[in-house]
Amino acid sequence: DWGPPPPERPDARGEFGPPPNFFETTDVFVCPSPFVADDLVTNWGVPRAATRIVPYALSARWFEIEPQPITGQVLFAGTADRRKGIHYMAAGAKKLSGRSLHFRVAGSVHEEVRTHPNATALTFLGRVPRAEIQAEFAAADIFVLPTLAEGSATVIYEAMAAGLAIITTPAAGSVIRDGLDGLIVPERDPDALAEAIDRLMTDRPLRDRLAHAARLRAHGAFGFEAYGSALV
Repeated sequence: DWGPPPPERPDARGEFGPPPNFFETTDVFVCPSPFVADDLVTNWGVPRAATRIVPYALSARWFEIEPQPITGQVLFAGTADRRKGIHYMAAGAKKLSGRSLHFRVAGSVHEEVRTHPNATALTFLGRVPRAEIQAEFAAADIFVLPTLAEGSATVIYEAMAAGLAIITTPAAGSVIRDGLDGLIVPERDPDALAEAIDRLMTDRPLRDRLAHAARLRAHGAFGFEAYGSALV
């Protein structure tokens, strides 16, 4: 009951699959994350040696954000639906009720999600214009994306560039390295999600260290020049 059911549609692989011999005639598969490369190998029979990992690049404007974190402000950015794990975000937030935390959700949201009885710990902002979203990133203390499926979520890159402490899942196709510049928790595990948020709220030196490392890495690895060099 977290939003409308998925639409009825024909098998995507049958109707929208690759042209004949696509995989046999392709020499190199450029993937934004290991998550995508693993899918090609496991589900499409692509040889591992044919895959290359090249993370995405960010617009320079994301590197201009000056972090001004408000302690306890937790940000989720993206469509607030099941694929992005909004129901696990809500469950994790509910487990932390009573703490001085403010969970802000920036992105499109269906009315069934906004008014769900288990989502009362979340503040839904709706779609935030691009001109204003950077202020949300600058003010956030922790960024959370408990997603279930991505190629490589660009919002994670943006959070890194903005100097946020980040918690996400392996399914984010994330460039986050667990314990180095963010925390990785299992998908569909609100207990682990709540524990990770609590850990960063309690251990402030860890929160600051992860945020600083994330920003440094984003500045060095995710500009367009770095992307071009990696692609070549």
